[in-house]
Amino acid sequence: MDTFTTASRRTATRTLSVIMGSAAIAWVLFVVARYAGLVSSAGSAGEYGQPEQIRVANYFTFAAITILGLGALFAKRRLTPLRTSPEPRSALVHSVSLLASLMLIIAAALSSWMVLMTFMGGLAVESDEAIPMARMMNLYVPIVLYTALVITVILAGFVFLPSSKPHISTPENLQGSINDADQAGHTASSGQSGQSNAQTPVSDPAPLPPTGRRMAGLAYAIPIIAIACALILGLIIYDLSRSSLQVWIWVAIFVIVGTGIFAGTVFASRSHASRTISTPVVMGAKNLNFVLTISFAVVVTSMSLGYSESAVQHLNVSPSLTLSAYNTSEKYVESVDGNTTISNPGLNLWGSDLERGSEVVVIVEPGGQEVMRVQVGHDRWVNGEKEFSEDLSPGEYKFIARAKATDGLPLEVTLPATVQDNGNFQFPTDGSAGYWTQKGRLLPVTAGWLLSDLLPAGVLLALGIALVSGTIAVRNPDRPITQSTA
Repeated sequence: MDTFTTASRRTATRTLSVIMGSAAIAWVLFVVARYAGLVSSAGSAGEYGQPEQIRVANYFTFAAITILGLGALFAKRRLTPLRTSPEPRSALVHSVSLLASLMLIIAAALSSWMVLMTFMGGLAVESDEAIPMARMMNLYVPIVLYTALVITVILAGFVFLPSSKPHISTPENLQGSINDADQAGHTASSGQSGQSNAQTPVSDPAPLPPTGRRMAGLAYAIPIIAIACALILGLIIYDLSRSSLQVWIWVAIFVIVGTGIFAGTVFASRSHASRTISTPVVMGAKNLNFVLTISFAVVVTSMSLGYSESAVQHLNVSPSLTLSAYNTSEKYVESVDGNTTISNPGLNLWGSDLERGSEVVVIVEPGGQEVMRVQVGHDRWVNGEKEFSEDLSPGEYKFIARAKATDGLPLEVTLPATVQDNGNFQFPTDGSAGYWTQKGRLLPVTAGWLLSDLLPAGVLLALGIALVSGTIAVRNPDRPITQSTA
């Protein structure tokens, strides 16, 4: 075994130690993240409606994935010059380089998964007292950090790799002789191309030219950045409205994602056209955008079918409205003699198939005092809770909720109550006392239904069709096809 091969094996061994060491550190950070999350959840256990707090555990998880990815990235970039060198090298170089590539893929996959989980977690927050700084640190900053990590791992680990000669621990005179041998080999190859081709050792494929590298880098980065921007837009709208994302918001999100995927496909095709032989980097960019295109088409088609089914179902309405009471200090109370006695009452309002944007008002009679006012959402549902803190004289009262059905018909429900001498409220246990529903009926097809319910589903389907057809055209430019190449 010559000195160059021995030195390359020593370099591969050191980089393997870096990969294993970064994996061990990542494991420790992951354990710390789980413990930090446990401490945070234990501190707020059993406390409902607490303000959202900054979750430090998220950043330990990010640090774990970052250490794992950067260790593999260092190893991959350190071994790349050895793999592209024409000199004989140790077989360990190839194996460790493949391991580093696998660890980079794992780090990128974990980061992508964390972006998705962070986004979905941001839509499931139940606290009504969300602190803007906590939301930013728990959602927006992690999405940006994970996106940057994915782009860094992919570009630095697979696209913009070093192509200079290897820097390994060899004596200076040996390195000089290697360089001289390389020069002599290139000189000989210019004069005797046929002989040099037979004698030159086989090495890994040459890297892309600068233009091809830039195109491939954009093909990887643009779709990822577009997806991250679309998710952040969805979170911003959710934080501003404090309600579930409506179908037109999803349309805007998918427009951004689809545009990024189409741009990535264009740059991948240009990178492929920059050289006659496709490298793994170029094919990876094309395959990534192809997979994203198929995934995009499947998702938007599924959502289009779901929203179109929901739009049709919206024509069949059965408006309902429910008003009930609960104890603010004890959610569930036992009833005695057919009545429920509550010392600190709260009112719970729920309704469905109501007019969008209308308001449901709850008053107490006699007196006509307004207790609660809740707006009906885009999904034609309403839900609200309100503690009743007013002092009423002993006697008989009625809590009345008034609403409008989808077709404008009035809907009213009454919950009777008796205020006792000691100030406690007595409500009937009969479930029908505060519940009312109207007979189901079929609404006519109107222009408003077509525009607000059915059109968004059609737009989602059109987005999928446009992206698939557009990327097929981009991936297959005009060129003659013969029987041998078909």
